[in-house]
Amino acid sequence: MPGTLSSFSRLVRHGQILCIYPAAFEDEEERIANYSIPDDLLYEEVTLTTSDGIELKCFLLRTVAKQKTRAKSGGSAEVPSGSQSGVSQTSGPRATVIAFHGNGYHVWHHAYSGQNFVKMGCDILLVSYRGYGNSKGRPSEKGLRRDAQAALEYVLADPELSKSPIILHGHSLGGAVAVALIARNPSKIAGLILENTFLSIPLVVKDLPVLRHLTPFIHQTWESRKRILKVPRTTPIMIIAGKKDLVVPETHSRGLWRISRRRGLDIERPKRTSFACGGKQELDEDKPTRTESRDEERKKESEGEDGNPEDLQNDMYLCIPNGTHADTWTSPDYWVAVERFISSIERNVVDLSDLITVSPNIWATLRVSVSQLISPSRSHRQERAYCSQANYET
Repeated sequence: MPGTLSSFSRLVRHGQILCIYPAAFEDEEERIANYSIPDDLLYEEVTLTTSDGIELKCFLLRTVAKQKTRAKSGGSAEVPSGSQSGVSQTSGPRATVIAFHGNGYHVWHHAYSGQNFVKMGCDILLVSYRGYGNSKGRPSEKGLRRDAQAALEYVLADPELSKSPIILHGHSLGGAVAVALIARNPSKIAGLILENTFLSIPLVVKDLPVLRHLTPFIHQTWESRKRILKVPRTTPIMIIAGKKDLVVPETHSRGLWRISRRRGLDIERPKRTSFACGGKQELDEDKPTRTESRDEERKKESEGEDGNPEDLQNDMYLCIPNGTHADTWTSPDYWVAVERFISSIERNVVDLSDLITVSPNIWATLRVSVSQLISPSRSHRQERAYCSQANYET
């Protein structure tokens, strides 16, 4: 009997690694068969070394062409005409995006969407996790968090990339990686974009008929619902969901959105318990109490829990009606919304060198948020009206 339990424990422990990080276990032939990047993609291959010595082979796409050209077949989604098609060497990039891909993808799968960020005037680092792409190592939650930290430290150490506001972008599992990174480095990130991501791995498994009984044994939890509360209220969050996503239902994105509205408030909510099913269980804190009406709950979500929406005025939630787990990013509405989100970050971050003439070496590393000093181009009410027409909200 002890031997059987030990075997079961190993099966569950190692089996979930395979299920959560499937593409990391593809053989070389499978990876080559799925390799595809745009014909005109200009990129640099950069090698990052993590704190535990793992080498990551990542792609860096810059607005200024310094990269090698690799000819491969493919195309890209249309970028809104109102966005920048490129940035000159003198003006500099609008932002530096650090992008984290999903669990069933490799770094090159996000080259197409990455190219769209470049067309908008952003530099973008496409991170390849350990075990994925051509990176070394074996994936795990702890390992991927180290990978993300290495990517951020690379950007901060680069004299060019570090000049621009840093925005994190994560798709599916990549969203959980991005949330974990900003939770650990809240003051270093200017914005967060999450696409078709989840509240936590156990809550995803809980909805699967066969695997739901294994939920208590999951150790790769990726608890984004808890970590997102550590994001500063003044750091804008954009959450994008595909209404037809069958892998991670839109309810997960909506749940993260609701939780994010009360981030940074340090509110200690009393824990409510239930003795149903013969055991003591904590109830879902995100559901209203019996004395809290649905109208009151919606008001808290829209106003940011404390009744003051100003801190959260640049947050955005976008639901793509026909979006699935893999193709939400191909919608034109996606890029229109991303363009607006990046523009809002540009308005809120001002380089002090524009205000005072001093040594450029100092202002290359110092930036300040002056959101209270700058009036946005539209009122918050006008923005909300515009968003409602495009199936997204602020």
